[in-house]
Amino acid sequence: MPEISLSRFNELILLVQQDLELRSKLVQTGELFGDYHPLMEALHTSNGTRLETLIDSFGWPILEIDGPEVLKAAWLIVMHAISLPALQKKALNLLRASGGCSPEELAMLEDRILVFSGMKQKFGTQFDWSRDGCLLPYPIENIEFVDERRCTIGLPPLSDGIERLRERARLEGEKPPSDYSAYLSRRESWMLRAGWIYQVSDIDEAFHQF
Repeated sequence: MPEISLSRFNELILLVQQDLELRSKLVQTGELFGDYHPLMEALHTSNGTRLETLIDSFGWPILEIDGPEVLKAAWLIVMHAISLPALQKKALNLLRASGGCSPEELAMLEDRILVFSGMKQKFGTQFDWSRDGCLLPYPIENIEFVDERRCTIGLPPLSDGIERLRERARLEGEKPPSDYSAYLSRRESWMLRAGWIYQVSDIDEAFHQF
């Protein structure tokens, strides 16, 4: 077997640092929340494209070879690469096959893909502002069983998750959009532009009541 360089994915750690630094800066200036900030989208897309090049060459990082920090960085880059639907779906399949992340992380990626595809999520990990100005999970499939599903992957009850996300929003100064209809329209336009949906009618009706 050919020798594998231990540094093959190390750059991912730096990419995540740049991501978190930009996020912190935009939080401080009050520019992060609302629409997807163009600087954030550009960085997320660049990082995701670089990760895809690496996994096309080496596959998904391996804990015993690359270490936990690299695995975490790869997962975070994929989660943030929301303008690259093909990469997120490819990563989900790789992670299901390799076990290269925790069950919670796998569930979060699966939920994110479902939500951006206009479909109900399974575990209630993806949130946004509702038309009533509340921070809530996007529509959930068979919501009456969501806490059972969450328990199987080590997540707390949904009510705890809601409180945690609301507290984070409060601490960071995130507020609901002032014009929800315009916000919804821009979100749907972005889903079309990114290639998550082909037409607005692809979005589950439950999202229009969110």
